[in-house]
Amino acid sequence: MPGRFVRCAQRLGMFFILVRVAMAAAPVAAQEVPQQVPQPREERPYRGVFAHAPEASEQLLTGEVRGGVGGERGLPLTGVDPASTTSLSDDALNGRQGAFALGSAQLRYTLDRDKFDLGASAAVQGRSYQGADSLVSSGVATLGASVRPFKTLTLSASQSGGRQPYTLQQLIPALFEAPLGEAALVNEDLAIRSDPYTSWASSASIAQTIPVTKRSSFVLDYGYQRVESTASWLQQDLQSHTAGGTFRQGLTRDLGFHLGYHYRREDYPREDVERRLEAHNLDAGIDVNHAFSLTRRTTLTFSSGSSAYTWEDRTEYRVTGDARLTREFGRTWAVFGGYGRNIGFVDTLDAPVRYDRVTAGVTGLFTRRLQFETNVRASTGELGLGTTNGYWTTSATMTMTQALTRWLALGGSYSYYRYSFDSSAYLPGGTVLNTNRQSARVYLTVWAPLLHRARKPHAAR
Repeated sequence: MPGRFVRCAQRLGMFFILVRVAMAAAPVAAQEVPQQVPQPREERPYRGVFAHAPEASEQLLTGEVRGGVGGERGLPLTGVDPASTTSLSDDALNGRQGAFALGSAQLRYTLDRDKFDLGASAAVQGRSYQGADSLVSSGVATLGASVRPFKTLTLSASQSGGRQPYTLQQLIPALFEAPLGEAALVNEDLAIRSDPYTSWASSASIAQTIPVTKRSSFVLDYGYQRVESTASWLQQDLQSHTAGGTFRQGLTRDLGFHLGYHYRREDYPREDVERRLEAHNLDAGIDVNHAFSLTRRTTLTFSSGSSAYTWEDRTEYRVTGDARLTREFGRTWAVFGGYGRNIGFVDTLDAPVRYDRVTAGVTGLFTRRLQFETNVRASTGELGLGTTNGYWTTSATMTMTQALTRWLALGGSYSYYRYSFDSSAYLPGGTVLNTNRQSARVYLTVWAPLLHRARKPHAAR
């Protein structure tokens, strides 16, 4: 027992040394970005102790509660109207520092059946800064479902709503696609205003697969999304429609190609005039898995295409594409990287965003009880088409989690965040154009499966 205590103390000591070194070496900035690590293959199971969900779950309900403390430099503007800070320099704004207490709670539910999937979650979080009267908080709930009445037909829909502080979080590239019905809390490190806004998002899609040959198929799909954001200083009701088809041809088990076309329309309302983005996307790419190894440790997905965008009577052509590479090593480690070039919309901005994004990261276990995660993300682009409203943003996060039991863990993280916008960029609410921030925190997390029903053997896919 004494030896185990000494080893645990050594690991915790090494963890805090790493955090201290990172704080001394990095520029002054911060942001903790929630991330989801890649799901392991069945033949390469997750070997960690903490938060290990039961295998082959048909129905699962989990709960998580977190509490901790931290310190930050480049504090968000809590209890201050950004419009009143226009006379302050960037150094004065980004030099604000202090300590805070944090807390969060989350429930997640999944139902996984042969022809029906359901996901639901609800989460709240808050942060109180020392010496500040206001509390930066947010809450969100999400419900999503996917139905497969036939083998070739898939229907999906989701609804989410929440109340959160104003951020520019969507400009930061996501590491992984969120699971069905997963609640995505905003990053409170990016809070710009103390008065929150309410946001509702609805989406629906249908996909019909038409088999052509044993290795080829044609997929027709349609998607709809609506995001409504409401506050005294923000009124947005963005709507998006996407429709098209994709032909896929398999050449071998792990190699194929696809060719597709999609029409996309997004409406951006304003008080004076309603603006619309129309896009014609041609998508052609190679579908590759395990291309660089005879084992199952390397995967690559890649697609490229071109798009014609029409915005405010102006048409532009742009090469688009996405690529992602994941390499597994050891029994639990993985390194990944990705690149994306496209155009999208942000619910708190009234113009589309052209962007180039890159991501990279490493995740794994030093031991069955000590997990390490790190990632770096960067994005650059312009707000609107045919403009000079440029921006760039970078972020980095390092997290270590020491499992104390299967349901209790001690964690810590260091985060770096920085963004900059051109002076001509339109940002609502007196948004600060340049931010440079860093923070570190230590927290305890309690996680537990509250309800579990194992999948029946005949129901396995």
